[in-house]
Amino acid sequence: MRALFVLLVACGAPSVSEPTKAKTLFTLDLQPATESSCNIVPYIGNVAVGTDAAYAITHAHLPPCNNGGGDASSKIKSSVYEFSKTGGPAMRIGDAGETQEGGGPRPRIAAGNGDAVWIYEPMAGTINAGSKNGLISGSFSVPNANVPAGIVVDATKTYLAGWSGPTGPASPMAPRYPCCGNTGGNPPPIGYAFVQLTNTTGTSASTIGTTAPSWYAEQVNNPLVANADNLYWLQHDSGAGAAIIGRPKAPGGVNDPIGTIPNDIPGGIAADAEHVAWSATTDMRPFFRDNNFETKVLMTDKFACLDLQLDGDFVYFLVEDVVDIPDNDDNILRNIGVARVSITTREMESIELGIPGPEAAPRSLFLDGDGIILAAPYIVARIDKAALDGQTQIEK
Repeated sequence: MRALFVLLVACGAPSVSEPTKAKTLFTLDLQPATESSCNIVPYIGNVAVGTDAAYAITHAHLPPCNNGGGDASSKIKSSVYEFSKTGGPAMRIGDAGETQEGGGPRPRIAAGNGDAVWIYEPMAGTINAGSKNGLISGSFSVPNANVPAGIVVDATKTYLAGWSGPTGPASPMAPRYPCCGNTGGNPPPIGYAFVQLTNTTGTSASTIGTTAPSWYAEQVNNPLVANADNLYWLQHDSGAGAAIIGRPKAPGGVNDPIGTIPNDIPGGIAADAEHVAWSATTDMRPFFRDNNFETKVLMTDKFACLDLQLDGDFVYFLVEDVVDIPDNDDNILRNIGVARVSITTREMESIELGIPGPEAAPRSLFLDGDGIILAAPYIVARIDKAALDGQTQIEK
């Protein structure tokens, strides 16, 4: 098995050009979120791209209030939407319980096997599974780990990474990520679970392995990914940083440590039939791993990266930086652009997206044929892969 690491580092932002031409695929119909309203509003918390359509599931966000008010424990319904990967009207296809800003359940969705599957916590102690085609449904319990952290769907099974989750934003899709979770007090130890579900109505759940991984879910969109034969994930290392682990899907498979991200924060993980790729957000050193031999693919201190996908010889990723929020010690992500690096030549191509608003920054990306699908907290859009051809708008 060969594995690719793509590890990049944050710094000041370059100049930003006019917005790159993009096609809008999905937007949320929002009421104005003003500093005086102090009302919970939905945002796009999770996106999945299938063979025939794409899907979004909403989470809850409390915009900053000028009087410090607002109730982070207020709940709003979480909705599941289907939309075209090339443009057209969206359709609401399901419910996924309720979400709130201040911790609590955050539903997730995945696409595979011609279906879309969503997992959510309707009440404490229970997880529900639903699907677009109605072929997968049911309820089950995962004690102390009922918040979905990641989900993968294949022809016969759905794999679920579960945890108890922290308070505040736990995903880069949160509009003000990495601001502003509640880290005070003495929260109980985080619980974890690793289960597989049968892809049937009345689904049943069974654990994978004897001990669930300590998922590194705080800063990544999906800590669990897969190819046809194997599962791969990010977990907290015994020391600082994260570990990358692989495991065959076949019964009796054992965990295979692939690599580590020492003293850094992971930004994403991806896998295909040939490689596994992952990224980090500080002191990010890229490597290419072939058995026990590693060579550098890309090294830079010019920017941070978030999320990534594999496509043949290329690794695609989002280029980000972090800006300070005035008058406090918090910060927020701002997108610079999108880039790809060749595994073979180590050359990077890049374009600036020209998105000045931090809360409008794309936080996850997907590849679909000749297109790149970018998901931000309130919009999903598409650009052509060819837009990157020969472009070096972002310095590496």
